[in-house]
Amino acid sequence: MGQAKAKAKRKADFLAKHQICCCCGIAPAIELDHCPARVFFTARVAPQGYEFPACHGCNQTVRNVEQVVAC
Repeated sequence: MGQAKAKAKRKADFLAKHQICCCCGIAPAIELDHCPARVFFTARVAPQGYEFPACHGCNQTVRNVEQVVAC
């Protein structure tokens, strides 16, 4: 299995187990949120275990703030 396929499978498996956004607690989780954000890690690669289920709205809400803090 290629690296991209393995990453997609890990994401799909994670979201299958964690179906609700951890931020709002209402919307379906369709994205992975990283805490702290990936911008804080070398080459934007966060260690495993720093991922949380998030809906698109919640994940995008903090995106700009995280980039400003990283600077």
